[in-house]
Formats: sequence, C-alpha cells, structure tokens
Amino acid sequence: MYLALLLALLMQPFSAKGQATNPPTLLFTDIVTGANLGGEAGNGVYVTLFGKNFGSSQGSSTVSLNGAPVASVKTWCQACSKNTMLDMIVVQLGLSNTSGNFVVTVGGLASNGSSFTVSAGNIYFVATSGNDTNPGNFASPWKTPVHAKTLMRAGDTTYFRAGTYLTEDDYGSILVCNDGACSGTATQYQNFVGYPGETATFGSSAFVRGIYHWGTSVWQYSTVSNLVLRGLDYGITAQNAMSGAAANFIRVINNDMRALEGGSAALDFEMPAQTILIYGNESAQNCLGNATCNYDSRSYSAYFGGYGIQSNIDIGWNRFHDNPFGKGIQIYGHIANDKINGLLIHGNQIYNNTMTGMALGGSDGGTGFINDAQVYNNLIYYNETGALADHGIFGGLELNGLNAQDGMYQVYNNTFFGNAPAHSGIPAGGEVAFATAGVKSVVFENNIFYAAPGAAPNGFSRCYFYFDDQSPASTSRVTFTNNLYFNAGAGPTGCNYNAGSFAVSADASKVNADPLFVAPTSQNFHLQQTSPAVGAGNAALTSLSDFDQLFRPSPPSIGAYEFSAGAGQPPPPPPPPTVTRVVPSCGTPITTAQTSQCNAAVNGTNNPPQTVTWAATGGNISSTGVFTPTATGTVTITATSTFGAVSGSTTIVVTVVAPPPPPALVIACAYAKASKTTTCKIKGTVTGTLSVNASEAGGNVSSSMTIP
Repeated sequence: MYLALLLALLMQPFSAKGQATNPPTLLFTDIVTGANLGGEAGNGVYVTLFGKNFGSSQGSSTVSLNGAPVASVKTWCQACSKNTMLDMIVVQLGLSNTSGNFVVTVGGLASNGSSFTVSAGNIYFVATSGNDTNPGNFASPWKTPVHAKTLMRAGDTTYFRAGTYLTEDDYGSILVCNDGACSGTATQYQNFVGYPGETATFGSSAFVRGIYHWGTSVWQYSTVSNLVLRGLDYGITAQNAMSGAAANFIRVINNDMRALEGGSAALDFEMPAQTILIYGNESAQNCLGNATCNYDSRSYSAYFGGYGIQSNIDIGWNRFHDNPFGKGIQIYGHIANDKINGLLIHGNQIYNNTMTGMALGGSDGGTGFINDAQVYNNLIYYNETGALADHGIFGGLELNGLNAQDGMYQVYNNTFFGNAPAHSGIPAGGEVAFATAGVKSVVFENNIFYAAPGAAPNGFSRCYFYFDDQSPASTSRVTFTNNLYFNAGAGPTGCNYNAGSFAVSADASKVNADPLFVAPTSQNFHLQQTSPAVGAGNAALTSLSDFDQLFRPSPPSIGAYEFSAGAGQPPPPPPPPTVTRVVPSCGTPITTAQTSQCNAAVNGTNNPPQTVTWAATGGNISSTGVFTPTATGTVTITATSTFGAVSGSTTIVVTVVAPPPPPALVIACAYAKASKTTTCKIKGTVTGTLSVNASEAGGNVSSSMTIP
C-alpha cells in the first residue's frame, strides 16, 4: 500500500517552476462505520472529513467513496471545525456507496484515501424539543441522550440537534456508557454525533461529567464527535475501573471539551485502554473563573492516568490552550506496573497554559509509566507563563522518568517558542524541562528551540534544557541532532538554578541562529525563504509531512513547518509502518481444561497486513494463536507483528484457573424387585451435555438408568 501511494505521490503534476502542486490531504473522518440508508431524506449517515487544502468552497471539487460519488455534500469550508486549523467537509452517503476509501478531488488532484465501512444499522435523531415516545427519526426525534443510548445497538448512529441536554443518565452524567451500552464492533461502531452545522451540548456546571464510563465492563468501538462536552470535573472520562473494566477502540473527534472546577480534566482516561484516538478537538479555559481553581487544584485539557495497561494512544491535530491553572496534556501513572505503549502526540497546537504545555511520564506507583512515545509536528508556545515558584516546571515540555524504567522518547520536528519566560519574580526557564530522575532515553532531532526572554538568577547563564534538582544525572541519556537554538545563547545547554550551568551532549549539526519566522509575535511560525532552518534537518528521524501537510524533502527543514513558496509541495502518503503496533487478546476465562483462541489486532496509521507470531510461558500456543495451558497461574503471552524488517511486540498477562468442579448430582431410584425394572432419575443442574455411565452391584444398569 505504501509503495503504491509513494508512486502516486511521485506522479503528482508539477508547476512551471518545477515545484509540485498541492493536492488535498485527508487526515481522518469522524465516524468510520455507518449505514447508507435510513437517515435524513432516506439517505445514510453524515460523515465529516477533516484535512488540509480542501479549499473554502466546493466549486467543482468532488468526494467519492469506493469510487462512487456521495449522495450529497452538506458542508464544505475552511476554519469551521472545532479546531479551526483544519478544513472540513460533511457528506451524506447513499445506496450507491459501498465500503472502501473516501477520496477528495480538488482541481483535478486526488487526495489520499481514508477507509470507511458501510454497515447495517439504524440512524436516529434527538432534539431538546423531541419526545422519547417518538420513533426517533428526523421528523420525530427523541428527547434525551439516555433514551437513545438504551435503544441503540452495534452499527447505530444518533445525531443530536442543537441545544443543551440536561437530563441526567446516572452518577451526575448526561451519558453513562456501562454494561455494554454505547459499544459496537470493529465493523459496526456505535456513533454519538452532533448534527452537522449545529451545536449540541452535553452537560453544564450542574453536572459532574458529560460522558462517563466506569465499573467492571468494557466500553468499545464507539465514536463521540462534534459535541460540546461540559462537566464540573470532566467533559468525557473513563475511570474508576474495577476488575475487567477497559476502554478500547474509542474515537473522540472534533469536540469542544471543558471541565469547570479545580482538580479536573476535559478529557480523562484512567483505566486499561487500547487504541484511543483523540483527533481534532478543542479544549481551552478549563477551570476558568471557578473559586476552587488554583495550582494545587489544577485542570487539564487531556489526561491519561494509567490504572492498568494503555496501548496505542494517538493524540493528533488538537488545540489545547489557555488553561489558567493547569496544563495542556499530562500523561502520568498512578499504581505499580502501570504502562503506556505506543504513545503518539502530533500536529497539535499547545499554548498559553500557565503551567507546562505537556507533562509526560512519572508515576505514583514507583514504576515507569511511559514505555515509548513519539512527539512530532507540534507547535508548543507561551506555556509555563504563570505558575508560582513551588509549581514552576521551567519548560514548555516536561519529561519525567525513573531512569531505566521509564521513557524512551523521540521528539522531532516541533517548534518551541517563548515557553517559561520570567514572571512573578521567577527566572526564565528552558524550552524543555526534565524532572525527578530524568528519562531512560530521549532523542531531540529537527526541532526549533526559540527561548523566552528573561535573565537567569545569580549570574547563571540561560539554557534551553532545564534539569531539576534530581535529574542532572540523566543528561547523558539525552541526545541532540540537527536542532536550531536561538535567544539564549549557543545551544544546546543545560542548567539548574541551584547548581548553575552544566554540559549536555553535543549537537554536531546544530544551527545557532534566528529561525526567521514569518511573524512570531502573531504566532505565525512559518519559515521565511531565507530561514537557516530550511533544508537544515536530518532525514534519519523526521515526519513525512509538516504541520500544514506539505511533503518533507530530503533533507527536511527544522521545525514544524517546511518552507512553501505559494504553490507548496505535495502532501505525503499516509505514514509508512515504521513502528508496528499489535494488540493481543485472549478469550476468558482460561482454564486448564480448555484451549483459548488468542487474536491480535495490528493498529496504527496505514499499517499493511502483517505476519503475527505467538509465544507463551506456562503453556503452548500455536502459530494461529490457540493457547493450551499446562498449569494454573499467570501466563505471559507475546504477540509480535512483522512487516519486512520492522517488527513490534506487545505482551499481555492472563490468568489460568482450575476448571469448575463437576456438578453435584443425586440419583434417586424407585424400590427395585428382582427381575423387575425400575427407573432411576438424576437430580441436579447441568450446563451442557450430560453423559451417563452407570453400574450397580448385584444387577445390570443401562445408560437409560433402568435396573433389570
């Protein structure tokens, strides 16, 4: 697949100046499954497409699914999604549409494809003026989200019309997704979507949460899109997990999310989770104006907090900003053996947060939380601008860790600007801060570090990388390649304001110069043509496209943007499988008296079919994932996915238990006489098929339990 897309990229037309023209880029859709009939006007679901270079209006441009035109185009616009940096198209399916790829064609140039599954399912509508006794169609909608949830099944989509929904489901929440509610399948998601072009709000300051999942059940294969989510503590949350609880394959797309009091988060996942996609959302001003808010009771735009294993967490193309007492993103463990694998943070704008923009790593449980993370193509600016001294982090990005236990980071093609300036008597910090014992390893490549103004205290020198009192020993585990440093002297440099300046690893291909942004004071961080960052990067670790989805040449530019002179460059194909991610699962319960079929889902952006191999301790597992336990206890099962020379593994731990004891049965026979037959009856409860093997001293017993 990747080779075909790359060839298509190379065949893009070129302008007279030899520069490739710029076709549209399709980044993601809100829903990925839905029906092609039964909705408004008898057609199918509405699907919202997000990307770049769609244009401000449709004109002669088209959208197709699996080669057939969509039934209608409802919206075609720029800067009209919840995250206004994305272009947006809303289409409606029809009977001619079948499963395949969406493709947007603008000016004769086709985009990359985005997969969609046409599936069986109902399409419902809810309006504040509706009635729950209605049929729930477009003309006669239901009234409450909880009523829709109760009747929805796998494959169903519900659209919420304009208005504020204030009917409580349970636990101070507008919608509670427990005990199978809100859950679909891999080919039939349940979709909860705000009606296109309207504003549907779940919750207010009178509610604890907008959407809530907790308890012992699994919430899976569900989309929450185009809603305004409000709650005192959470806009949307999955937490308070008990044994067996999880949130898997959840899509949170194009929402406006906000928490309203201290100690809160707009988006929160604190339970075992896999494949959580957070795309295109807006979250700002959490905790604004509430008397409970302060730096000890702070708020976040997005929080992932462990309480189990979390895998394949993808946070892309969001805006997290202007939190007056908090951070944009925090990823932090809470109990021993918490772990997060396959963390991707890319294409986000994270700015004007009074504490750090992103805080990654660390745990209350004493064991490392983040296993691996990639942070790229983000704009991170004007963070750490107001925290008091006892909460100062001294950086726009904070990396925590427990030495060899925690944190292998790749940080590349980001633009850092003006983070941790001097304020409130606090000296200026660095663009990046290291806390606790540092990290296992981190590579900084192709980033721009433009330091904030302000002097260091006590005659110390300014630095780009601040190490707190516990972390200077980690400097040897931090490497630098092809980064640009400006406004705090020649970089890279490290410092601690109790210990002064100290050496960090060299950056042999560094650039120490003004990056020549177009208009940095207006937050326009595009590069001028004469910028020293243009073409000064390293292709060994770089994103295929920049923040604007322009293709990165070799060598690439440093920072989040490539330079583009009007016509631009072609967008990239979807990312190649440079990192494979596999999510194994096995049937439960597993006992020594049976086999269990284990399956592996290979997830990620545009991963092609891959070979999966299996290994197990404490039992035997076949090449197809059939596990045969040999003893009770905990068993480690490892699935490895391979594509060419690239492979990735994920391990899960399952518990093998003894089979349940046989049922207690009672045999009752009538009085038997010689040479006479009598009937014996078996009393008891048996699940499944009962086999009878009978014997009797002094007579003969048949399988039908008669005694001759």
